[in-house]
Amino acid sequence: MLRILDQLPAGLLDLDTTCLAEALGGPTLLRIPGQARAPMFVATLLHGNETTGWDAARALLRAYQGRVLPRPLLLFIGNVHAARVGMRRLDGQPDFNRIWNGAPGPEGELAARLLEEVARARPFACIDLHNTSGENPLYACVHRLDDASRALARVFSSRLVLVSHPQGLLSMALSALAPAVTLECGKPGNEDTVVHVSEYLREVMALESLDAMHSDARTHAGEVLRPVATVRVPEHVSFSFHDAGADLHFVAGLDAHNFTTIPRGTTIAAIRPGCDARLEALDVNGADVTDRYFRRDAAAVVTAVPLMPSLLTANERIIRQDCLCYVMERLTE
Repeated sequence: MLRILDQLPAGLLDLDTTCLAEALGGPTLLRIPGQARAPMFVATLLHGNETTGWDAARALLRAYQGRVLPRPLLLFIGNVHAARVGMRRLDGQPDFNRIWNGAPGPEGELAARLLEEVARARPFACIDLHNTSGENPLYACVHRLDDASRALARVFSSRLVLVSHPQGLLSMALSALAPAVTLECGKPGNEDTVVHVSEYLREVMALESLDAMHSDARTHAGEVLRPVATVRVPEHVSFSFHDAGADLHFVAGLDAHNFTTIPRGTTIAAIRPGCDARLEALDVNGADVTDRYFRRDAAAVVTAVPLMPSLLTANERIIRQDCLCYVMERLTE
């Protein structure tokens, strides 16, 4: 299921994400040669509607057309079939960012093969590029707080998130091989962000080693957060941002609260009269902690404590496929 190519196909950089499935045939690892150093690994399109990573990667490669890259590049182009129709994943597919810890089926076989290839190449840094569906600032996720991982993250954004769940994340698997980050690049379609990401990739690729980043002032500024709960809508509960007749009618503009502290008593959604609908919050161990964060107040779901959400989205399909948001907390270093 994994295609491996040792050169960039002619014309590939001219294609947007909707055309990659026809050009490549499926998930593909491009092994692009460079100067004799350890390679940089970059992943894009694990979610087919998240286009900034591909746009930034092709901007990077265009910048070096006719020249040798400062180091080899391993570029993984993931769920091209979902990208063809602009969806996170197709119905019946697993989430391509949940398959990297021994998942069953052909996607699990693909994941195992890719990880074998990356381990054999011994990369010096691994970068997974994503977008968010709601309004979020740029931020970087790491799975350990060593100096190299911090530096790799901080040069992208002062906002750093330490992630231990969900299981099966690509960058989590890669962090056993090399410093690894997931870069959350805001909503797709922002040209300024594409430029920022491509410049980041060029900067990292040109480094002699990650040690050179440790003295950079950018790597010492900003906050560290971590997700402590995942908030979902139970399967049997209908919800909408537009239909007041749904079991839960969410407040408009919820995603404006991402990475801000919402006061206690803030209304999240109206509850349909006569309905006992609720949200569900699970901690990192899968325990139900809903009552810690939310309560019913008359005919509404409101916050039970001040809380900071991330990845709040109004995309109803993504809420069903993934979650409504995560609850964050600040770490004291």
